[in-house]
Amino acid sequence: MEEVMAHDRQIERTNEENAARKSARTSLDVLADWWALSLQIWKDDPSEELALVYRETLQNLKPEILHKAFLRVAKTCKYRPTPAEVLEAASIELELLTPPRTEFPQISQEEREAALAETAEAREKLRKSLHEKPAPSPSLAEVFSQYREIFTPEQWAATEKAYREYLTVEGNKDAYNRAHGISPIPRSREEQLAIYYNLPKVEREKVRKQVRP
Repeated sequence: MEEVMAHDRQIERTNEENAARKSARTSLDVLADWWALSLQIWKDDPSEELALVYRETLQNLKPEILHKAFLRVAKTCKYRPTPAEVLEAASIELELLTPPRTEFPQISQEEREAALAETAEAREKLRKSLHEKPAPSPSLAEVFSQYREIFTPEQWAATEKAYREYLTVEGNKDAYNRAHGISPIPRSREEQLAIYYNLPKVEREKVRKQVRP
């Protein structure tokens, strides 16, 4: 009986070793395939020493993970990735395959009370802040006045000119969209008003009639 059990254990070990060797060969096959493809992707001339580093560093990864890692770096790397970058991509793929944790250890009543005592001050500050009225946002005039204090007259004139040119370009985009029935570009109320008042009076009248006939 003991001989039979020993024989079974020997078979199991042999099967495990064969599976490990098969997995290693498969991983090396994936690496060899991607090494050939990489010459077309990154258009470089890697050395044999670099190929050896790739082999020794990546051969223990599971074949499917290694393949997905190379897919990831092929999309993100402009130049040939280092083995460390491929390993980082593999760790991301492994993390994506790991199911999210849904069970957590229960804490004791003593730990809960200690945590409540430790965070009491922070929770009280948060509670008070939720009932406070937020500070009013500065008006555009206030913001511009601050910039006038910082800029020289020449800098301010150049900034104002560039801003008006920007408003003109954006106004032309909006006019094109309205004329062709295209959805308007999402803008804040302030930007909409700035574009509107930057238009000539005749154009403002056209926009007013189109928006509010």
